[in-house]
Amino acid sequence: MQARLALNPQIRIADFQQFYWHKTELLAFCRELGLSAQGGKIELTQRITTFLTTGKKTVPTMTRVAKGTWDSEQGALSRSTTVVHYKSDPLTRVFFSREIGAHFRFNADVLTWIKATLAHQEKLTYGDIIVEWQRRHQLKQDPCHQRVIPQQFQFNQFMKDWKAAQAGAGAKAAWALMRSLPGEPTYVRYVAVKKGGFAPTLQDRMQNLKKMM
Repeated sequence: MQARLALNPQIRIADFQQFYWHKTELLAFCRELGLSAQGGKIELTQRITTFLTTGKKTVPTMTRVAKGTWDSEQGALSRSTTVVHYKSDPLTRVFFSREIGAHFRFNADVLTWIKATLAHQEKLTYGDIIVEWQRRHQLKQDPCHQRVIPQQFQFNQFMKDWKAAQAGAGAKAAWALMRSLPGEPTYVRYVAVKKGGFAPTLQDRMQNLKKMM
């Protein structure tokens, strides 16, 4: 089992992506690499990933948004509207509910996807968001679908699953253990580790599925 590595300029991209990192660690690493430390975990992770992969130092594209400049405040939204300053506000909800249906709900995973796409400096339209929302909504109907939990939500999900399992005391120590191991720090994998096994990561499951096809 691979030991947790320290963040350093020589770390491989595969090793960087294998572990969970606190925002404070990502901030310090960005500064060490001479990268901007602006933004949340998604933006910091994307910035570091780009640097480790290409050596390119990207500049943040998202700045503080002035009042009255959100996309929803610039006129009626349409599928062709380019995403510049996205906000999950009532006006945006009305647009998506009209285009998708009354079952529309704001989705944290889609919001994460929007931020990551913009951070990667890719053009995005509200039509693209609709397509992505519908794709993810359809996946939820598949009982075999394994949701990938964004890093910024993994700690909360772990604690939620721990409480649901009525596992008692020791949640923080268990989280620290999983954070020290490569792969997704989930409660399911923690149970497997404590039993002497090592639950496969999402990447392992995907590779096994490909072998069976």
